[in-house]
Amino acid sequence: CETAHCWAWCLAFLDALATPDVVSFSTAISACGKAGEWRRALEVLSAGYATSSANAVALNASISACEKTSEWQQASLLLRRSQLARLVDSISFSASISACHKSGQWQEALQTFRTSMDGGFWNLMSLNAAISAVGSTSWRLAT
Repeated sequence: CETAHCWAWCLAFLDALATPDVVSFSTAISACGKAGEWRRALEVLSAGYATSSANAVALNASISACEKTSEWQQASLLLRRSQLARLVDSISFSASISACHKSGQWQEALQTFRTSMDGGFWNLMSLNAAISAVGSTSWRLAT
């Protein structure tokens, strides 16, 4: 269900379930993300929140969907909202930093990394993503 061409089928399957669980929601969000359907991924996340079936895995899949399409503002917004709900983890921050990096938003990537450090959520993935964001900008400025 998570292959890029199956996202519509995955959403139909989710709708057909009497009581979808967090795995169903996360899988549907991932499928949408792989197909570049970030808006649909966020719709599924909202439906998951409405039924209390969203958790950090579903959130991270949604941030990753935004990251895949360079929707850094949406990824950052999701991260900030989810910090208030205490759903974030190191993967949340890494995906958001990567979204900023892909969009050339190195300052936002660096600020997000600082926030991850302050909250104890940084890891090597988020550090590498932040370094890559700053590094790719430095090369563009130098040429």
